[in-house]
Amino acid sequence: MSQQKFLALCPKFTAALSLLGSTYILEHVATSAKRRRQPYHRILFGMSLMDLTFAVKNFLTTWPIPADAGIYLASGTTETCTAAGFFGHAASLSSSLYNGSLTAYFLLTIRYRWFPRKFARRAEAWAHSVPLLVGWSTALAALPLRLFNPIEWVSEADRITCSK
Repeated sequence: MSQQKFLALCPKFTAALSLLGSTYILEHVATSAKRRRQPYHRILFGMSLMDLTFAVKNFLTTWPIPADAGIYLASGTTETCTAAGFFGHAASLSSSLYNGSLTAYFLLTIRYRWFPRKFARRAEAWAHSVPLLVGWSTALAALPLRLFNPIEWVSEADRITCSK
C-alpha cells in the first residue's frame, strides 16, 4: 500500500511544477504581441498548451480511477478513467510531436538559414497540424476500441481496469 500511496501522491508535486511552468509560458507568449508574431513562440505556445493539459491529467493521478478498484485515492468512474486516458494520450503525444516541430524550426532556421518569416510561410502550418492531428486523432480512434481500458497501476500483478 505504501507503493500505491507514493505513486498516487508523487505525480501531484511534479505535475504542479509543470502546471506552473506551462502556465507561465502561455501567459508570457499570450501577453506580448511581439512574441505572438514569432513562429518560435507560437510553437512554444502550442507545446505548452499540450503540456498543461497533460499536467492536469497527471495531477489527477488515481482520482479518475473507479472508486471500487481498491486503489489509493481512486474516486472516479469508468467514464472519468477513460477521459483521463483520452486527454493524457492526446496531450502527451501532441506535446512530444510539438517538440519535434521545435527541433525542425531550429534545424531550418539555424542549419539551413531560413528566416522566421520563411518558416512561418512554408512550414509553420505543418509544425502545428501534425502534432495536433496525430495526437488527438489517435486518441479519438482509441475511444471506440476501448484502448484506454484497462490501465495498469503499480505492477502487472496488481492490474486494474477502468471498466468492470
